[in-house]
Amino acid sequence: MFDSEAPSSPTGPMVRKAPHNLEAESSLLGAMLLSRDAIGPAVEAVDATDFYLPAHQNIFDAISALYSAGHPADAVTVAEELERAGLLEMIGGLQTLVDLQNSTPATSNAARYASIIEERALLRRLIGAAGEIVELGYSLPGDVTKAVDEAEAKIFQIAQRRVTDTTKPLRELLSDNLDRLEELYERGESITGIPSGYHDLDE
Repeated sequence: MFDSEAPSSPTGPMVRKAPHNLEAESSLLGAMLLSRDAIGPAVEAVDATDFYLPAHQNIFDAISALYSAGHPADAVTVAEELERAGLLEMIGGLQTLVDLQNSTPATSNAARYASIIEERALLRRLIGAAGEIVELGYSLPGDVTKAVDEAEAKIFQIAQRRVTDTTKPLRELLSDNLDRLEELYERGESITGIPSGYHDLDE
């Protein structure tokens, strides 16, 4: 399986690798190849840029494209999609996709794999933003207040991404309430809020 890591840039006297988890990336992609049920939660939680390896980014894009088009996404169909894009050889060929399937512990854990990938991606973005802020400070900007605003904006953008990614889909937020409404309906009750004690008002 294609598993060479992307090069890291020196950040001091030693080379430090950016936060990532290749096992989680491989397991999520394998789960998506094995089960269509794993694709939906995955595409809601992460996007291609959250993956550390370029090969994994391309595989995720191919699976997502097939899923969005309503087509099946397995090793063969994804390989065909990548071949059309001229990327199959780059990711290591069909065997890489087969290896991803074989190395997946459990398709039911796809949401957790996606969460791990998202967390590592956020840390990489945080490191990138911190580096930009350091460079901004060393540049001795003429307008310090504006520089501080720019620094805050960089961090806020990352924080906002976190809020967006952890926001549950609307159908999940409504699920419990819909179940409650259905229960009340089946019981012949019409109260959907806090009972007031006055029958006409509750109606």
